[in-house]
Amino acid sequence: MELSAGGDKSSGFSIDMRRMSRINENARLIGLEYIVTEELFLTLPDTEKPMWHSHEYELKSGVLFLPGPVEQKDLEKVAKTYGKTIHFWQVDRGDELPLGLPQVMMALT
Repeated sequence: MELSAGGDKSSGFSIDMRRMSRINENARLIGLEYIVTEELFLTLPDTEKPMWHSHEYELKSGVLFLPGPVEQKDLEKVAKTYGKTIHFWQVDRGDELPLGLPQVMMALT
């Protein structure tokens, strides 16, 4: 579902933080995921950390996959990142518009 990423300095993002758009099969933008390195995650306040999830389980379980040929070292880098996903369109209800409050989505683990 991730379609576009932001990670350059001009967008306000860096190597330590990236942004992924969450797009469904009907090309609707349904949310965003912010991705940070483990180093940056460890600096977050303890009250913030529960809202983030590790990508290690998602990679090992096959829920998250990277397109194209991927080297093992790249998988190891992604496995050591954390994400915070905000959904603002609950498409599984059949809503034609993004209704209601945005929600922080929790991890599969």
